[in-house]
Amino acid sequence: MLWLSKEMFSKYSSIRMEFFPGFHRYREKAQRLSRIYRDQPLTPLEQAVYWTEYMIRHKGAPHLRSAVLDLAWYQYLLLDVIAVLTLAVGSVVLIVYMTLRAVLGKICGGGGHKDDDKILREKKRD
Repeated sequence: MLWLSKEMFSKYSSIRMEFFPGFHRYREKAQRLSRIYRDQPLTPLEQAVYWTEYMIRHKGAPHLRSAVLDLAWYQYLLLDVIAVLTLAVGSVVLIVYMTLRAVLGKICGGGGHKDDDKILREKKRD
C-alpha cells in the first residue's frame, strides 16, 4: 500500500482543486453534513440505554409497531390492488376491441358472413 506524506498530499489536493472548480463547494457541503450528523446529544451507548428504558417504560411501545403487521397477506402483497388494476385494464381492452370490431365490421362490409353461409347451404342442397 502506498502512503502519502503530508507534502505529497497537499500537492495532490492542490492539483485536485485546479481540475475541479467546484471542489471548495463540495468540501464545505461535506463538512456541514458531517457536523450535522455528529451533532448528537447522546453517545451510542447512552442512546441504547435510553431506547431500552423507553421500551420498558411503554411496555413494548405498541405505538411504534409497524402498521404492516396488521394487514392481511393479500393486502401486504398488494394482490387486491393488482386485481382491481387488472380488471380495469382488461375492461378497457375488451371495450376497445369490441368497438373496433364493430366499426371495422361496418366499414369492411361486416355481416357478409351470414350471407356466405346461406349461399353455401343452397349450393349443398343443389
